[in-house]
Formats: sequence, structure tokens, C-alpha cells
Amino acid sequence: MVVIPPSLVERCDFNVLMDDICFNLPKLDVKFVHGQFDIVVENNVMGIQLKSIKSRSTENVGESTLLDVQLDVIEIQLFREAGSSVLEIMKIDVVSFVYIPI
Repeated sequence: MVVIPPSLVERCDFNVLMDDICFNLPKLDVKFVHGQFDIVVENNVMGIQLKSIKSRSTENVGESTLLDVQLDVIEIQLFREAGSSVLEIMKIDVVSFVYIPI
């Protein structure tokens, strides 16, 4: 749980945030090329999904805005060369709840 102190929130109007946000990116290819040493490294990230849901909350911190943020990544292939990867991460899920005092 992350609680943002009221002093940091005074200048921000969180009511202008959308209630639901969803972002999908099926595939991201990142390629690094080092010209001097003739090194080419490819990285692939597949199935990126970011969701955010805004709601009102009256939990332990009093009345606040609750942001439920979820990030899902299906597969990450790092240092890929000639069809094989040095490191493969099959699934990552990150869930966070951010309480912003009103």
C-alpha cells in the first residue's frame, strides 16, 4: 500500500483523472547495435497490458481516491540472438493500490 502525504497532493487535482484506463501493446521489439564492436542484441517483450481503475475509498486513511494499477507482461526475451535467448521471463504481474487523500 502506498499512501501519498497531503502536502504532495495539494497542487494536484486527481478528480481530472479518468476512472478507467487500459493500455495494450501486443509486442515490443528492442534492438541494440554497437557499431565499433559489431554487436547486435535483440530483446522482445510480448503481451504488455496496463490497467488503472479510480474509485473512492474510506479505508484506514480516511476519505481518499484509490488508484488500482495492474501491469501484466506475458513474456520477456533478453539478449536474443539467432533465435535463442540468454534469459526468458515468462510472466510478470504487478499490482499496486495507491491511496490519495482528498
